[in-house]
Amino acid sequence: MSQWCALWRAIGGILLGLLLAGCFPTSESSLDEQKDPHFIDGRSHLRTQDFRGAAESFERALQNNPKSAAAHFELGVLYETQLNDPIAAIYHFQKHLTLNTNSDLRDLIQTRISLKKVEIARSSAFWVVNAAAQEHISNLQRNVQTNAYENAALRSDRTNLLLQLAQVRADLSRKPLVVTNYVTNYVRVQSAPTQQAIAAAATPPRRELSPSVYNNSTPATRYGVVQGGANPRTSPTPSAPLPKPVAPATKTHSVKKGETLSGIAGQHGISLASLLAANRNVSPNRLREGMVLTLPAPH
Repeated sequence: MSQWCALWRAIGGILLGLLLAGCFPTSESSLDEQKDPHFIDGRSHLRTQDFRGAAESFERALQNNPKSAAAHFELGVLYETQLNDPIAAIYHFQKHLTLNTNSDLRDLIQTRISLKKVEIARSSAFWVVNAAAQEHISNLQRNVQTNAYENAALRSDRTNLLLQLAQVRADLSRKPLVVTNYVTNYVRVQSAPTQQAIAAAATPPRRELSPSVYNNSTPATRYGVVQGGANPRTSPTPSAPLPKPVAPATKTHSVKKGETLSGIAGQHGISLASLLAANRNVSPNRLREGMVLTLPAPH
């Protein structure tokens, strides 16, 4: 195939050389067409290898004489060999053959037309395949962008869940400041009596005896010894009963629709860990409307 392409390029070069030299089969009508000033100007541009200017001059020659087969031939060779426009080359070659049915270059021109049609078909197939590939690439890019957005949303959700888990762990690991057996609800409880207080209560107050009583009393009575061997100074007296602890006041909360354990804890000024400790049978994931929660006392 490469040999054929080289052969056709050589033929195109020969055609261009004929144009530059002004040597191609002519007839009387063709000679008349070549006398057009624009046609002559186009030949001048060819000799200086100004191919674009030559094409413009031959186009103006066709404006003066649309049936100029010579101008069509010149443009066909230019568009094929120099201006890289195979469609325009086919058009002008066909117009040349239509206007000059006895052209001596008919076989060569028809061969060039067939070759250019094959090249156009190949390039069209390439562009069709390329367009399909480009559409596939565009779809892939859109899918990649969509996946990127979804991954970003998943990463954000994961980060939020990790923060919530860390907060729950921190609440559960926080130790209470005071551990008591009952809730006082800030009610002042009387402290238990000390040993000094018990001893002071057991010791009776010393009585001052008058001289008459002192003279009539016995040593035993003076020193607090009474009948039966009991000593009032050392005999214990019943102390006052200890106050009973105030019963803790239990508070509850009825769960409303949409409430969470953390929201309930914040509403009552208590920590989530203490609320969970007071309601061990309650699962945070199974919280239902109407459930009654026990509220611990705030610390």
